[in-house]
Amino acid sequence: MKKYRSHANEVTMSVLSVFFVGVGLLLIYSTSSVFSMQQFGSQYHFFSRQFLFACFGLALMAMLGLSDYRRFQPYTLQILIVSGLLLTLVFVPHLGKEVRGARRWIDLGPVNFQPSELVKVTLVFYLASLLSSKVVQKAIRESFSGYLRIWLIAAPVVGLVLAQNDLGTPVILVLAVLFLLFLAGARAKHMALTLLAVVPAGGLLCLGNHRWQRLISFLDPWADPYGAGYQLIQSLISLGKGGWFGVGLGNGTQKLFYLPDAHTDFIFSVMGEELGMVGCYGFLLLVLLFVVIGIRIALRAPDAFGVFLACGLTFLLGIQMAINIAIALGLLPTKGMALPFLSYGGSSLVATLIAVGLLISIARQGVMRSRPRT
Repeated sequence: MKKYRSHANEVTMSVLSVFFVGVGLLLIYSTSSVFSMQQFGSQYHFFSRQFLFACFGLALMAMLGLSDYRRFQPYTLQILIVSGLLLTLVFVPHLGKEVRGARRWIDLGPVNFQPSELVKVTLVFYLASLLSSKVVQKAIRESFSGYLRIWLIAAPVVGLVLAQNDLGTPVILVLAVLFLLFLAGARAKHMALTLLAVVPAGGLLCLGNHRWQRLISFLDPWADPYGAGYQLIQSLISLGKGGWFGVGLGNGTQKLFYLPDAHTDFIFSVMGEELGMVGCYGFLLLVLLFVVIGIRIALRAPDAFGVFLACGLTFLLGIQMAINIAIALGLLPTKGMALPFLSYGGSSLVATLIAVGLLISIARQGVMRSRPRT
């Protein structure tokens, strides 16, 4: 019984992740089968591709979970540099791929790879290693220059992602860096200065383009129901149709060419229509459990690197889930952002499962440290 309890965190994290992936596959098939048949002549086009990525991602999760995350610590900088170089490849002609004005993908023939999904994990990975040093923590607490050095590392990564016409990922990166700095003991006034610089800069990026229209439509989507507000209105209609128990998996109608990006950014809205409020509440409770388990793993980590890494990865996945769901509910402006585990997209799914594999590794090493010697 003691052995089972000691492994409860890693077992629960593994089971939750596999369950989320399974639910995601079911929802992707439900949302994309008709569109897939129309566009590609097969109702399994999106489902089969996501299934292959799921198998690959789960294999990586298992391998990382069975390994010792501390073995990778000496190479965190090299890993971040490689992922940063991958970000630059999207700007190479005939290699980078542009979709809807955003140049975020590397065209690899049968599949497209989105480096910004991977760099979210690698940046947290590197910063967790850096901030685990007591010397670095002391510099951050005592001087603004020590605090600023961390941003000098993160800024080029954020800038490269911004250059791809992606605003959602930089927001996630900035929040993750601020969270890690908070854990490292950064002063409140230094973090406030960062926000005072970042928020106006973000506002300026929204001026004079489609992002400003999205912001206005978020405040009143019915002011332009067939334009900028269309997607949010359809999302709210989808959620409203589900009632308490939903119309049944596969029986939703909003996904049939009414709700744009139903199998990607707004898959939570489809869940609301087909599984109802009960299904959505159940999912939210499981997300909360996932975050709690991530925190428990951090508290039982064998070293400071494990604490920062577990906290950073849990925050990274948790904040993405929260923002995606808030967008679907109309609580935040519409922005293209995948729902981890559930949304269609191989890069997002694999990066998510890599993060989970590292969390499981931290949990296992924490258990091994706490075992009594015989």
